[in-house]
Amino acid sequence: ATVTTCPPDLANLSAHTRAADVVISAVSSGPKLITGEMIKPGSIVIDLGINKIPVAGKSRNANAETSYKVVGDVDTHSVLPIAASLSNLAGGIGIVRTSILMNNIVTSILK
Repeated sequence: ATVTTCPPDLANLSAHTRAADVVISAVSSGPKLITGEMIKPGSIVIDLGINKIPVAGKSRNANAETSYKVVGDVDTHSVLPIAASLSNLAGGIGIVRTSILMNNIVTSILK
């Protein structure tokens, strides 16, 4: 397997993600970084990104102007119909799952 690490501002990021069988996004530089047009049909997409975005009109505190919600790097609505699998949970995938994923990646590399 070939592993490619790409910065989020790479000019031809889509070319790399469309060629990948597995896309792991852990950028957290903004929601909807990875869209359906950027992935190969049947690929596996793992969203590790954590982005805080404002949600107007849903303030938890009467004095607060804005409430926030946590979303990933992947545009779920455009990726879901194309990807074979998408790990996109509300609020990100969580620290335990991230630890397990990283452990499995290191174990695979060492084999």
